[in-house]
Amino acid sequence: MLTFVSMTKREHEHLPAAGRDSSLLAKLPFARGSKTLFMKNLLLIHFVLFISLSASSQSLLSGKAMEDAIIRCANINIRKRTEVQEAKPDEKVREEYKQSQANVKLYKAKAEKKMSQGDYKGAVLDLDEAILNEDFRDKKVNMLRLKAKCYEKLSQYADAAWEYEVILQICYEYKDENNELNKSIPRLYYDIGISYIKSGDTHNEAGCYFLTRANELGCSLGENIRKKNCK
Repeated sequence: MLTFVSMTKREHEHLPAAGRDSSLLAKLPFARGSKTLFMKNLLLIHFVLFISLSASSQSLLSGKAMEDAIIRCANINIRKRTEVQEAKPDEKVREEYKQSQANVKLYKAKAEKKMSQGDYKGAVLDLDEAILNEDFRDKKVNMLRLKAKCYEKLSQYADAAWEYEVILQICYEYKDENNELNKSIPRLYYDIGISYIKSGDTHNEAGCYFLTRANELGCSLGENIRKKNCK
């Protein structure tokens, strides 16, 4: 009934797994299950968006449908986190965790070097690997921001918007636990909106929606652009 195979490889790799930020030992079982969980979560936002669009007959580019899908996926992840964290770590899990963190450092260093050399496409590929192996929320968010900046440098603004949406989902998932993430939500709506406006007319509706929401939440950085580009 649902055809997830139509997702691009980039889309399939980018949706967020939940982050981790307290006791390493307590988070390890969830962490090393995160690659599988990460891939499952990739389907969540597409599934929820599909349901939202089917139920409301909204345009595929509707900003409201996108926002609803992001928030619903965050709520789903909140419930899933509690279930997965009940598992107990074993020695294999610990070893896999150590290896994944080594991979993160390697690929992040490679990405930063490529960014300094202006190789933003290469940096995106390395950041993909680092993000997939990273199990800590704040570090994952920082690398997603780097990836969005690479797409902006490449003028791939719709891709940049997607990365900011991934961060927004993480922020909604943890907004009651992390004040810094909570405070960043209004600015993320602005970042998403501006990226969609810059990406062209086909994304203008979504861009206008996110800029309007940013202003409602207290970030007025995009008001002049919104007034110029939106009805």
